[in-house]
Amino acid sequence: MRTRAKLGALISYLFLSASTAFAQDVPRQVEDLAFGQYSGSDADSTWLQLDNKARADIKDQNYSQAEKGFKEAIAYAESKNLISPGLINSLLGLTLANEKLGNRSEAERIYELAMRYAESTYGPTSSAYAVFLSDLAWLYHFHNKDDKGEILFMRAIKTFQNAYGEGSAQEVLVLREYQIFLKEAGRVAEGEKIQHRLDRIKGSSGD
Repeated sequence: MRTRAKLGALISYLFLSASTAFAQDVPRQVEDLAFGQYSGSDADSTWLQLDNKARADIKDQNYSQAEKGFKEAIAYAESKNLISPGLINSLLGLTLANEKLGNRSEAERIYELAMRYAESTYGPTSSAYAVFLSDLAWLYHFHNKDDKGEILFMRAIKTFQNAYGEGSAQEVLVLREYQIFLKEAGRVAEGEKIQHRLDRIKGSSGD
């Protein structure tokens, strides 16, 4: 029961973070993505300090220092067998550092590695795993790989439908992101269909 409660808290935190980052219908930038940032209360304090320091270096545009910091956080997480929060989060942070350094192929490789850890930790049909899919989808979009990004959005939508039912807050959040993704990909008509779907969900909920 404790593990299930912890997982539920993690999912709620991730959705809250995503909701805050994606509150407006504006073009997405790499800075809008969470890249595994964690501020919960149950993380190892030493690991969290290392991870937060690296993220502060990102904000200060010290990207090479951030890369080094995330690697230190990863090494510490591995030594303590801290997978989540821990290794997964810092791998995602390392993705951001590499993206900022212009190492696009390495950024993708590291994010995909983090997702393999997440998949083995949570399971491929878990909501906790699916929460990370949208950020990777956007990363692919930034790299002109919309076909790969769309697959991830569709997978996330299906996962949340199965877990929470159609019209859930979790599904709506990802649908909104998918609608913006389609718009930015130049697929305006398809994006409008998703918007109509969102309007129907809003109408049926009475909001």
